[in-house]
Amino acid sequence: MLTIRILCERWVDARLHAGIRRLTASGYRTSLRSLVDHLGDRRADSITIDDMLRHRRYLLDRLSQGTAKVRWDISMAMVRWAQDRSEIPYFLVPRDLRRMRGSPPFRRVFSPQEIVRLLACACAKMRLMILLGINLGYGNRDCARLQDRHVSGHIVDAPRFKTGADRRNWLWPETLEALSEVGLPIENARGQPIVSDGQDYIKPRMHALMRRAGVPSNRRGFYSFRRSYRTAIDDHWDRPAIDLTMGHSTPGMGARYVAWISDDRIRQVSVHARSKLLCEGQNGMSSPMEPPLRFAGGS
Repeated sequence: MLTIRILCERWVDARLHAGIRRLTASGYRTSLRSLVDHLGDRRADSITIDDMLRHRRYLLDRLSQGTAKVRWDISMAMVRWAQDRSEIPYFLVPRDLRRMRGSPPFRRVFSPQEIVRLLACACAKMRLMILLGINLGYGNRDCARLQDRHVSGHIVDAPRFKTGADRRNWLWPETLEALSEVGLPIENARGQPIVSDGQDYIKPRMHALMRRAGVPSNRRGFYSFRRSYRTAIDDHWDRPAIDLTMGHSTPGMGARYVAWISDDRIRQVSVHARSKLLCEGQNGMSSPMEPPLRFAGGS
């Protein structure tokens, strides 16, 4: 008999064969476990639209909006896959309920003052990773996979490792200094990658740092530095350059005709982020502050 639990495992296995990482698969299993626990491990073909909407309310009543959104989206992806394979009867979820709105972005970012406090309490490796987050918009895996070959002077030219999209960034003086102190790649005390399949060494260290610095969690983690970076540069005029620093595909047909984006435009986005995230936290300044240029070969 095909039960809901077995169906969920089959979907995760199919995603693994499609190329997702084991750490991602572990997150899928955690999300689907709440579906099985709530609906019960009964016959898979007994799932109805009422069951799914009841599960949606269950998630919203017990979890933060962001976590509930992630688990709902994963559950619906599994259901659509099963329906396409005729494993469960087809039912239509109302359009306005197919996806949840995420938590407002202001709840998931750090203020400039909080960033300065975290930097002051961080060890050398955590300081480097925080700077990579607020200077380059890097997430956990991006920090783990950054190599010396990606850095040339003040420019970092590394694809976004999650999607393979082009990404190019300009390094702040503070980030260059931290890179020269720690070196690349960033590893844990045992010489292992700080993020690998099934293990993320950044997450527990980030929470410990926040407690030490007196910065409340408020459902924030290391990835919130990427959100902080994107929020800080949102009012910059150069949208294509912003997309390139984030590793996002530039929207619009016009992007197909853009041959390149100059390093000076990348630099201006970086300067804008520094003025918002670092300088304001240090001295309350709100106007852009031009960082002195520093290259690998000298000051």
